[in-house]
Amino acid sequence: MVKKLSIAVITMLIALIVATFVYLQIQRKNNIQRGNELKANILTYQQKFGKLPKNNDWELLKSIGFTSEELDRAYPSYCRIDNSRFQLIFVVDFDSPYLTWDSKDNEWKTRGLSCVD
Repeated sequence: MVKKLSIAVITMLIALIVATFVYLQIQRKNNIQRGNELKANILTYQQKFGKLPKNNDWELLKSIGFTSEELDRAYPSYCRIDNSRFQLIFVVDFDSPYLTWDSKDNEWKTRGLSCVD
C-alpha cells in the first residue's frame, strides 16, 4: 500500500513539474511573439521620426500598439535608454532573470532587470 502511494505521489509530482515547464515555455513563446510586434512598431516609429518614444508618453505608446492594460501593468515594460536604444522587459516572476529584448543586442535574452547594462 505504501509503495503504491509513493509511486502515485512521485507520478503526480513529475506531472506537475512537466505541466509547469510546458506552461512556462508557452508563456515565453507568447511573450516573444507580442514583444516582436511591439518591437516592430517601435522601430517603425524610430525610422519615421528619428527618435524613440519617451518612457512615460502613454498616449504615444498606445498609438504604436501598447494596450492600456500592458502600460498599467508594465508587462512588458518599455525602457528608452537613449534615442537609438531601448529595451522591452517581461517581468515574469518576482526574481530575475527576466525575458528582455535590447535593441543593442537585437535578441531576446534572460537577464536581470536593468534599463542599462
